[in-house]
Amino acid sequence: LLHNWGIGLLSLGTHCPAGEGVRGVMALTQAAERLTASAAFNRGDPAPLNGLGDVRMAQAEQAVDAAAKGEAAKAALEQGYTPALAINDTNTDALVGMAEAHLLLRSLEAGQQGRGDAARSHAATAANAYRSALSQHRPGQPSPLGLFAERCDVRYNFACAAVHCGREQEAAQVLRGLISLGHTSPQELSADEDFHAVRDQPWLQQLLQMPAV
Repeated sequence: LLHNWGIGLLSLGTHCPAGEGVRGVMALTQAAERLTASAAFNRGDPAPLNGLGDVRMAQAEQAVDAAAKGEAAKAALEQGYTPALAINDTNTDALVGMAEAHLLLRSLEAGQQGRGDAARSHAATAANAYRSALSQHRPGQPSPLGLFAERCDVRYNFACAAVHCGREQEAAQVLRGLISLGHTSPQELSADEDFHAVRDQPWLQQLLQMPAV
């Protein structure tokens, strides 16, 4: 009951109409309280912890300044996804949540002078988490990552993380497959800021010359 209540409040907090920001903030605060209580009651279940991580990430999106965004993303990891993975280290929701939190932290670190190493570390952790989540899929069985489009989204995000930590060939392989499947296009890659730093690399230029499906 507490878990469902918390998830309902999370949905409310992330879908409030424009102009009702205070209502959204309050809903997320209440969601965090319900999910924290649910996690304490159901100690062997990662679902409430993942929900709490999702609430903290929603609060990060709502935050205006970089410091508040960073604190919320760290809270998502410390209070949500990391404890969930301590219960089940193959839980795909926790792995993807962890990756998204580290990608946000990467972007915040990349915006600060002298924080390049920290940014790359966050990107590497995100890439590893995405890779672990993708490895949970078993041929002939329903994917824990959801439908085909959702799996492709995770692959694309993996490629973004991989580029930011220097694993460019892994990114190239994944992106080539996504273009071939029609999930993304050379035009979308060209416009994506995640790939601007490697724009002149031969592997990316090759991808940009591929025909869109």
